[in-house]
Amino acid sequence: MDKCNLHKQQNAKRVCAKCGKTFCDECAKQTDYSGFCAECEKTRQNTVAKYSLKKQVGYLSNTIACFVGALVFLIFHFVFNDFKTVGIVGLYVLGAVGVLFLVLTVENGLKIKKAKKTYKKLCDFLSVAKNEKGE
Repeated sequence: MDKCNLHKQQNAKRVCAKCGKTFCDECAKQTDYSGFCAECEKTRQNTVAKYSLKKQVGYLSNTIACFVGALVFLIFHFVFNDFKTVGIVGLYVLGAVGVLFLVLTVENGLKIKKAKKTYKKLCDFLSVAKNEKGE
């Protein structure tokens, strides 16, 4: 019978669904019987925490805030100043603020795209683990 990778004196009763390492009941209890060894379970939990849906919503709310900020700036600019009194300097400032909002929006969009890719990898990781486990 195989021995536990962590506790060499104990017989292994389980096999990690991801990496195939053997582990004992004590190790399984430490990972809440997830079907993964301690290392794979830690990696899985870190990935879930890092790329949770909450973070994606945070990126999206930042993007929306950028658009709202730009819209408010434009409204105040047109209501309280017209382009004739502000002149070319006002247009440059308006353009700079617009570029800033554009850069922030693109940056947030890229973060969302990266988070979605990682989330897909996590789902693939979990489905492979389930298939190997026989569920």
